[in-house]
Amino acid sequence: MNNTMTATYIDILRHSECEGGHIFRGKTDVALLPKGLQHMQDRIAALDQSWDCIISSPLVRCREYAEHLHAQTGTTLIIEPRIQEMSFGDWEGVKIDQLIASANLSFLKWQQNPADYSPSRGRTLS
Repeated sequence: MNNTMTATYIDILRHSECEGGHIFRGKTDVALLPKGLQHMQDRIAALDQSWDCIISSPLVRCREYAEHLHAQTGTTLIIEPRIQEMSFGDWEGVKIDQLIASANLSFLKWQQNPADYSPSRGRTLS
């Protein structure tokens, strides 16, 4: 019996700047800005890393760069809906500064304890 264990390493890359500004964009499907795309390219170049597989959310801000990286490297690409971003419900597309300025009680509770509070019609973290 072979008792040798192998390690699996997972690099998680978060998208950079997107269309729409500083908003809640969980399920809101917006593209990366050119600056955001360049930032992703710079991150990847700095990693000097290769992968066995690329797994991406189907939302364009994630998928577009994953497809670019796949085309560049030939690495297997899997578009996985189960890792799609959570819904912020009524906060989708709303500027974060707007919620802060309004002293929205549910937003303040969410900031203090996002596991126990969620936006109206949004998904909870727990």
